[in-house]
Amino acid sequence: MAALAAFGLTSCATAAEQSLDVGALAESASAFQAEILQDGVVDPAEYERAVLAKRQCVNDTGATVSDVYPVAARQLTFDWEVEAETEEEVVAINNEAAACDEEFLSAVGVVWAEQNLLSTEDREKLRPEVISCLQENGGQISPGATYDEIVKYVSENIDADGREITSSCLSEFPEYFMISVTNAR
Repeated sequence: MAALAAFGLTSCATAAEQSLDVGALAESASAFQAEILQDGVVDPAEYERAVLAKRQCVNDTGATVSDVYPVAARQLTFDWEVEAETEEEVVAINNEAAACDEEFLSAVGVVWAEQNLLSTEDREKLRPEVISCLQENGGQISPGATYDEIVKYVSENIDADGREITSSCLSEFPEYFMISVTNAR
């Protein structure tokens, strides 16, 4: 029996300096998501409804789904696992499950993530704690490092021997490192 675990994370993002064109996003979204996006914002109940709809869709493919749980920046996620007789069946079920995101959550998740990014001011307030975390875990970073310097340090050290240095701080302060999808393009 083949088994493969998959994870159903929602979109991630960071401080939006530019605005997201929600109207354009809604035009290319499924009818389910377009209805949620019609007023240009995603409220907590709408976001939860989209996550739960995706979870139900994944469950309907034959995957075993976990409960929904919170992650950084007020986002929700769930995990799923697929067990089948053959690897081809596992791949087919995972492909069906992945399509659930496009139907129920992808656009809504992007808007939700953008709405919940740290402001520049909040990120600046958190910067000393992030630097302290990196230093306490053996990181060689200046106490006055800027946001850009911190991001550069983390990206340069994520796969280096000091991976634990950055990964523990990424886990502790995930919202600090989230970027806007409008800035990521």
